[in-house]
Amino acid sequence: MKTKSLYLITGLCCMLGNSLRADDPATQFAVEAGPVVGKVDTSGGDADLLGFAAGLKWELGEVLISKLSLRADYVHLESQDSLPFQRDELSVDARFGFSLVGFLNPYVSAGLSVAQHEAPAYTPEDDWKPGYGLGAGVGITIVPKLLHITPSVRYAEFESLRTMTYTLDTEVHFTVFGVGLRVDYEDNLSRSGDIVSGVLYAALRF
Repeated sequence: MKTKSLYLITGLCCMLGNSLRADDPATQFAVEAGPVVGKVDTSGGDADLLGFAAGLKWELGEVLISKLSLRADYVHLESQDSLPFQRDELSVDARFGFSLVGFLNPYVSAGLSVAQHEAPAYTPEDDWKPGYGLGAGVGITIVPKLLHITPSVRYAEFESLRTMTYTLDTEVHFTVFGVGLRVDYEDNLSRSGDIVSGVLYAALRF
């Protein structure tokens, strides 16, 4: 009786481990894009922002005890007010994910960024500048194979700009098609200023 109970518990754990992953196990490649709205606040004033964002995720496979994936993001933001502000940023991160329990999938990341700014009140950088980023997050399944959220944090450093960005990403999957809402709060560590933005995106997952 005890042996049968042990087999049953083990089987249930395996089933939950496969179905309650924070990332959809069937997703090997994903592309997403959508509009961005936001607000920048600096010592020189504030401005409403509009733009667009696009990203992709590519799962490469397993490395030792972690799952390796690449995440690339492009964001364009532009001021809608008198305060000058324009940003174009492309970042590519390698993510190392770990499965602690079935519904939690934490990860750490490291990567490179390149950005162009026309925002003298936010940063003196006004040309394309390379930088790097370090991050961490955790995927949390709310409804298996349907809804999950991912809180994360990313530190980025350029020549004259250092930022810490806090993100909450909420995604809903409908087989191949999905939608999501990602909210970012960027704290300018180099000078007084911050950016709050949100992107409503559509995603295709394969």
